[in-house]
Amino acid sequence: MRSSERGDEESRERERERERERERERERERERERESERERERDNDAELGGPTRKRRMMLEREGRRGSERDDAEERGTMWKREGRCERERATRILQQLSCFLQLLSSLCTSVV
Repeated sequence: MRSSERGDEESRERERERERERERERERERERERESERERERDNDAELGGPTRKRRMMLEREGRRGSERDDAEERGTMWKREGRCERERATRILQQLSCFLQLLSSLCTSVV
């Protein structure tokens, strides 16, 4: 009877140890996810030249207010990005227009 109880106790202890190991693995996974999120935020901050709005709000919640300069820099960066998109779009339209005019010109000379 005692060896049976001891076997049951050892079995329960092994199960508890497996459960603790699974919990440690879950915690390691959560930490990897948090680190990955911090890395993405750093990449976004670097890309935009300052803290993103979401990041700034998080800093505010933590009690560390981003400076007015950061806000202005972010607005300027967004304006530059939007301006770049508009310039690229205008460039594509001008290229298409140029091709169209060349085609029209060649048609006119072949007709004459």
